[in-house]
Amino acid sequence: MWQAIERGLINLLNGHLNSIIYKPILHKNMETFSLLRLLVGVVFFGFAAYSDVKTRRVKNEVWMILGAIGFLILGMDLLSHSDATWVHFLIFFPAGILFYEVYIEREPIIDEGFHFVPLGFVLYGTVAVVIIAQVFLLHQDPDQMDLLLRLLTVPAMIIVAHIFFQTGLLKGGADAKALMSLAVLAPFYPAFLGFPIIEMGSPAGSFMEIVFPFSLVILMNAAILTVFAPLAFLVINARKRNLEFPQCLFGYKASLADFPKFAWLMERVRNERVEISVFPKRRGDKEEEIQALIAIGRGEAWATPQLPFMVPLLLGLLISFFIGNLILGLVLAIT
Repeated sequence: MWQAIERGLINLLNGHLNSIIYKPILHKNMETFSLLRLLVGVVFFGFAAYSDVKTRRVKNEVWMILGAIGFLILGMDLLSHSDATWVHFLIFFPAGILFYEVYIEREPIIDEGFHFVPLGFVLYGTVAVVIIAQVFLLHQDPDQMDLLLRLLTVPAMIIVAHIFFQTGLLKGGADAKALMSLAVLAPFYPAFLGFPIIEMGSPAGSFMEIVFPFSLVILMNAAILTVFAPLAFLVINARKRNLEFPQCLFGYKASLADFPKFAWLMERVRNERVEISVFPKRRGDKEEEIQALIAIGRGEAWATPQLPFMVPLLLGLLISFFIGNLILGLVLAIT
């Protein structure tokens, strides 16, 4: 009887300590790491946006360093997490391999056909083995499995970035590497100083945080911002009275004598006729196509700019940290 009472008092004391000590500490750690991730993200994506505007390029070193810092923050975050075990730390193997293997000079596994590349199969095989081992070792503990599933969003989103790039949803290599870096930097939803304003509700929130990772929220918020680009083009062209649809929604008329460096032609000469494409192919000799238009007496042509996607990504990062998931907010507002 006394042993039962003693156990009850110990459990009650542990629960009390958890409520007055551990939970505030965990909340404080969450705020600290959220703010740290926000600061690092703003610095690196601010630089990436500046570079993208100036040159339409972002050096690989930017993403490689950001990834290393992201992994470091994730390691510190896991060390402060009460449910983290040594098995959770194995996530650095698949996530690190998938993140950094894109910078290894080797023959691609899939490029106009299937190729056997020994190094690629070793790397991807290691990724699969480690993830399967993690799931096997932790599947019986719900709390530890929940943390693992959140961590698995890192390699999952890196793979998604690969898929988006291969299918053309992300146009440039820097865009894909930026998404991969976000997956490493921000694997968990933030919580700091009452932000973000739009929060995931429980219990659906836990499920959504796994199937809709925070890095994907940032990408979607950035994509929403780009939806306003056609409206901006329409206003600009309306002021110049260049309302030819649908071209006026995707670009502007530019002088062929001084054609913008970071733009593609929407008009091309084919069989002595001018063809229009609002989504022109990125390949081809732009100077040759300009001269062909000049040869038939054209002085201007419709152009679509190479939009620096790092700018909306930076804004998407800020919106996601301070406001939250805009799509979720719209759904909540409607319902």
